Amino acid sequence: MTKLKKQTATQNAEKQQPSTQMFISLPISLEEWNDLKEQIKTICENTTATRKEINVDTIGIDEACEILGISRPTFHIWKSKGAIPFFKVGKFVKMKRSDIINLKENGICVD
Repeated sequence: MTKLKKQTATQNAEKQQPSTQMFISLPISLEEWNDLKEQIKTICENTTATRKEINVDTIGIDEACEILGISRPTFHIWKSKGAIPFFKVGKFVKMKRSDIINLKENGICVD
């Protein structure tokens, strides 16, 4: 094999082998990074609320309409006028059950 062919074969072999090491530079020291990891781990371990427990007081549009005794179009009109407090989880509109019950009990003012 000629010298040129050997060099080409070696270069091709090097290109085919993926690198197994990756280095990144952090804006903090390694000690600070490890402290941060431990803090996050502690927070996660001490968080005991489940998704179900968090969402107990949260309802969607259909349930809010049922509580208020209104249709979905009416709900959206009232929501757009600011009469119904809501928040979004991703693309979903959610409300606190207590807010909707308070609206029902105290009446709703829509201008």
